[in-house]
Amino acid sequence: MQYRLYHVVMVCLALTALLWAPSAYGANPPSEWPTPPEGSDRLTECRAISAAGAATLTEITLPVCQVATLEVEREPPLKGEMYLSTDGRWINFEDEYDVFLGRDPNRNFGRMIVEVMTELLLGGVWYIAQKDFNQQDWFFEISLDGVERKFSTTELIRFDDNTFLFNQMWHPLAGMGYYIFARTNDFGVAPSYMIGLMSSTLWEYVLELPEQVSINDQITTSVAGMALGEVGYHLGEYFNSPYSAGELDQRILTGIFGAPRWVHNYYDRKDGELIPTPNERVYWPDFRLFAGAVSRGESPTVSGNVDANFGLSTELVAMPGYRRPGQFDHYFGEGNFTRLDLEMSVGDDGVTEMALFAQAILFGFYKQDIQVEEGERRGYSLAIGGATAYQVENFDAPLLEDQRGLVHILGPALDFTMFAGDLEARFELAGYGDFVAIRSQAFPEFAARFGTEGLRSDLSNKGYYFGYGATIRPRLQFYWGRLGLGGEFQWGRYWGITGRDRRQEQVTDILDLDDHLARLQLWLDVPTPVDVLDVRLTYDTNSRLSSVDQFEEWNGYQELGARVQYLF
Repeated sequence: MQYRLYHVVMVCLALTALLWAPSAYGANPPSEWPTPPEGSDRLTECRAISAAGAATLTEITLPVCQVATLEVEREPPLKGEMYLSTDGRWINFEDEYDVFLGRDPNRNFGRMIVEVMTELLLGGVWYIAQKDFNQQDWFFEISLDGVERKFSTTELIRFDDNTFLFNQMWHPLAGMGYYIFARTNDFGVAPSYMIGLMSSTLWEYVLELPEQVSINDQITTSVAGMALGEVGYHLGEYFNSPYSAGELDQRILTGIFGAPRWVHNYYDRKDGELIPTPNERVYWPDFRLFAGAVSRGESPTVSGNVDANFGLSTELVAMPGYRRPGQFDHYFGEGNFTRLDLEMSVGDDGVTEMALFAQAILFGFYKQDIQVEEGERRGYSLAIGGATAYQVENFDAPLLEDQRGLVHILGPALDFTMFAGDLEARFELAGYGDFVAIRSQAFPEFAARFGTEGLRSDLSNKGYYFGYGATIRPRLQFYWGRLGLGGEFQWGRYWGITGRDRRQEQVTDILDLDDHLARLQLWLDVPTPVDVLDVRLTYDTNSRLSSVDQFEEWNGYQELGARVQYLF
């Protein structure tokens, strides 16, 4: 009897507590109670109990259910097309990709035409203002016969012999502008390339009416412009992201890389709301702004010339969930993998090295399978596709005077990364078919022996020649946290193109031109106590073998360097 009385008392106390709880805690549970995590095995059961017991029972059972949930909380099994976001949510990959990268294009054809034509018009104003400079390229006086000859035949389609930097810098930058205007008006990769090609054709045939149509300008403006433009387009998309729009460096970089998109967003906003743009949920960034010093010599010692060295390296991957835990795959065609390297060295006599490399994997297939085992990532990511790139280098160092502009037209590319805890191993490989403008190291000796009469004009007047060839670029790097070791090798071989010279009628001596390029770069990244700074130690060896008929010339240098890198 006493035992039963004890239970009756306890039941009464429990019922009293149920009735008193709402008045003690109010309509809602205490703020410190965490929300039960989604996907828990007991969450559905707790919700059912709460619904059945109405508000009073909910206030009592919720903390109990929360404790039970936390006791069984575990990582949900990975399923196809899902990845773990930075805020701990599991996101469907295809839905996220479609929102930002696979959306239906809202192409603004009229605005694109206005922007491209404005660029052409400004170029035309410069062309007229610099008449004395440009008149040396005029091939005929403007007349009906001259115009008919240019438009009705192909005999005036030639290679030109302008200065190296004019051909290999200004025309690619002009093509970059045409391309970005198309891309930021929601045209795809292929249509944007065609718009760049048509704009270049309009420039060559109409705005440069008294000149020959330049084959090399058509290639560098359209293809090199596409490589630079795709990189610039994605940088603009990233820096227009709203996630840190109030920060000074963000505004500066938006002005440099993202002005077209910013202007479009400003005029396209509706009801005061900004147009959604891809952000850190879509892009994986790796930006490094650096400054340091390099020592060049015939051997890797510090006894050579010491130059100041600075530049910028960027890498952007437009793939939601890239390198995050998850499993998904996708065919892509939005130039999703881009890379840009800018570097300059300055010595006592001025600029000794200027180098630019831009690459975009335009289309391909991506697959990722990364699991979390005992709190560590394990798995891989793989991208295979077709890439284009542009590389221009100008050396004016005592050990190497060289110029090379390599339009990597198209080729296969591979990007493979393995994850094992804190260790990441990444291997990249790209191979291209090339159109090149390259300085012949052996030509000065040939010209001193035989002279330049009857030779092609690009070589005899400017020291470089137009050619074709192939390049391969493998890169391997290992990172343990921020401690990294890596290397990149580049090898290429190029041959001169005969015919279609600017003054082909005067060419009487056809030369066999052949050049080899080999370059190896090694680096070690050492972290510092400051999260955004590390130190990179570099070793670089650069060699060139050049031949003109029976004459051969080899030169090169080795380089040691140290730089401080700001990571952002």
